[in-house]
Amino acid sequence: MTPLLLRGGRVIDPGSGLDQASDVLVEDGRIAAIGSGLEREGARVVDVTGMIVGPGFVDLHSHVNSVAGQRLQAMDGVTTALELEAGLLPVERAYTRALEEGRPINFGFSASWGMARAEVLAGRDADADFVGGLSILADPAWQQDSSPAQLTAWLSRLERELSDGALGIGILQGYAPRTDPAEYRAVNELAARAGAPTFTHVREIVEADPSTPIDGTVEGRADGHGIRWSGSSLPRQQHVPPSHRSGSADHRRCTSGRCDHHSRGVSIWCGQYRDRCCLPRAGAIAGVGTLSEQHRDRRHGRAHPG
Repeated sequence: MTPLLLRGGRVIDPGSGLDQASDVLVEDGRIAAIGSGLEREGARVVDVTGMIVGPGFVDLHSHVNSVAGQRLQAMDGVTTALELEAGLLPVERAYTRALEEGRPINFGFSASWGMARAEVLAGRDADADFVGGLSILADPAWQQDSSPAQLTAWLSRLERELSDGALGIGILQGYAPRTDPAEYRAVNELAARAGAPTFTHVREIVEADPSTPIDGTVEGRADGHGIRWSGSSLPRQQHVPPSHRSGSADHRRCTSGRCDHHSRGVSIWCGQYRDRCCLPRAGAIAGVGTLSEQHRDRRHGRAHPG
């Protein structure tokens, strides 16, 4: 394998805190050296001045579950795509299918709260298919409150999914916004007992929907409306992407509660749709284009529940 020398790029490594203009030498598929003025006889030299060079991106909020779509992600620099917010069910079938297809990048799945509820409340059969699962969203049967027996049934289903290798529980709460907040608490308590994270698409904020049973950012921070959870009853991590129609105010309110939970050992991640942000033009990533262009192109290859 011919050595590769990337010359003059902005090298970023979050793990070590590195952020500087450097050369990167790749030998036998591995990074051999990082520094200024590197030389290697026989190496193929690529001038990446003005571009960002970094480790592969891990997409925590991906709905791309096809070989073709993940090839596009790989061109964006994504090396791991995780279906976490919506999740799939059953995950064992999802993993088997992905392995049989031969995905070009790393993959992983959470257990789908929505599909588990739809199995129990609406009699829907889950086939670990994201596109097929979209049909569930418009079915009012799965959006109803659960009886005690139904709640026990779909919680048990999710518990089995965690045992089968799910990376956590994906909760599309914003697509069943009238359900009892106590059910959301029950899911998170299940995740806490299993030592697993939850990944939540929150309900609307009260400014967008005054009739919501609980403000989505408050529920995402896990307190309010009489729901008070100790640090021991919460999962260690939550990924809380604000809803589609909410903007920077929602994001600020979501993030405002992080410090309190971090002090209790609970990690909360907040995401926001970049369409709503006013971001400066970012530097290009080698051979791909600007970050804003990557986002535009990736959206063309992504399916999204909203």
